[in-house]
Amino acid sequence: MKITKFFIGFTCTLTLLISTSINLNAQVHNDIKSAFNKYVTLNNKFISTKDKIYANSLELYAEEKLPPVLDTFQKITCLEFDTCLFTEFVKMLLATENVADEDPANSLGFIFICQTQRTSEYIQNMDKKKRDIIINLLEFGFLNVTSVNNSQDYSKQKLALKTLKEL
Repeated sequence: MKITKFFIGFTCTLTLLISTSINLNAQVHNDIKSAFNKYVTLNNKFISTKDKIYANSLELYAEEKLPPVLDTFQKITCLEFDTCLFTEFVKMLLATENVADEDPANSLGFIFICQTQRTSEYIQNMDKKKRDIIINLLEFGFLNVTSVNNSQDYSKQKLALKTLKEL
């Protein structure tokens, strides 16, 4: 009887933990998407108005708010490549290609290192114009990330990047 009560209690606790984890995961994904969208919105306002207020807001967001979001996104994506979330990231990259912030490109480079095959497959399936933009950002970010840690072997990633550039 004690074993049955323990098992039922354990099962309920486990079910609660799993459902909480799923809800937290969904919330984190929504927060990341919202942060990406906010960055795009600030950039669009700056582009359309050329107002210094929006330039300052965009710069402040890029320096203070976006880096921790990108860090979380990188960690999640390295653990499990979520195509939907990665698509939101790519949309952000394409919509903000005019911004001189290196962090998004560096995040792409970082993700490319830990998810080379999935990132390559995703990029290969893009239309040429968008693919070329993303490959340029990828190369820039990859070089930045690998220059910090050049003791690791990046030959697999270098070959994959070369293949992408030849598309």
